[in-house]
Amino acid sequence: MGTPRLATLRQFYGDVNAATFGPKALRVLQDHWANKGLARNTVNHNVSLVRRAFKWAASHEIIPIMVPHGLGMVEGLQAGRSAAREAKHIRPVPDEHVDAIRDFVAPPVCALIQLQRLTGARSLETRHPPDSHAPTQAVTRLLSNPQPPVVHKTLQDKHGCWGLPD
Repeated sequence: MGTPRLATLRQFYGDVNAATFGPKALRVLQDHWANKGLARNTVNHNVSLVRRAFKWAASHEIIPIMVPHGLGMVEGLQAGRSAAREAKHIRPVPDEHVDAIRDFVAPPVCALIQLQRLTGARSLETRHPPDSHAPTQAVTRLLSNPQPPVVHKTLQDKHGCWGLPD
């Protein structure tokens, strides 16, 4: 258990039999992370990692299958309904900063940066695993006829509407 989330699990429940770990115990961890000041989406991610650890243990017949099933009943924290803070909006990098590095990066990196700017994609969304083929014709068409998005996709509000954050 090398991750900090699982270290917290061990700190709170290291002396408890894993087969007896249940939804109440998971909620205690959830509350701990929320009261520690972590963002709501981070708390939900941490809870998901704990669930996956128990799911793995059940798949290897280390614990009963009902343990991860019970943990799956714990709902994630909802916006505005918990002690967890909301994460800040991540705004796009100013165009001046992007323009300033163009001459210092390799052409493929520059092309990826242009693709991200035109589509609003994140870096992980523009990379492909080595065994797949990038849709080169579509990318070429997009870069030769750019139509930038109205706003960046991270500026979408909680109701799915586009606009600038406060």
